Amino acid sequence: MADRPRYDCDLRFPSRAFVPGRMPHPRRTAANPGSGPLPDDHGQEPDGPGERDRALLQGLDLFNHGYFWEAHEAWEAPWQGLPRDSDDALHLQALIRLAAAALKLVMDEPAGVAAHAAWCAATFGRLQRSRPEVFRGGPTAQALIALSRRLHERRESLLPGEPRRLATILTLAVPE
Repeated sequence: MADRPRYDCDLRFPSRAFVPGRMPHPRRTAANPGSGPLPDDHGQEPDGPGERDRALLQGLDLFNHGYFWEAHEAWEAPWQGLPRDSDDALHLQALIRLAAAALKLVMDEPAGVAAHAAWCAATFGRLQRSRPEVFRGGPTAQALIALSRRLHERRESLLPGEPRRLATILTLAVPE
């Protein structure tokens, strides 16, 4: 997967991408039916801007390399610490749902892909108009909206191999 950028070179990818219904849940076992930290998770919630930025980069790496459920988890950690009515929280929620749309594509659930992707396209568009600074340092609003629309319109393809990756690569915006 050398054709894809890496933003957190210290991040170790899981041994396999989790796909619900196809394998055991990575946090649940017969002995522990609840959820707990992932094996590489140190149990720390991102509580400051630096930790949140790192979680965002890790989520982007996971997403680009086909670990959609894991990207969702990486982005959910900083989302948990934000006020729900903030634009930053809405931006993270849209990234989380974009990962869910990609995962639904892997799972061959077109209704789930369409529902998540339509919501993401509308939300990224609204954020771009009202507060474009939430995209500073991350993928551009245009790239996120375009990918959301391609997923919604069933024009985004999955590449062969394991894990399954989207044809599209999300990159960080180039500072002006």
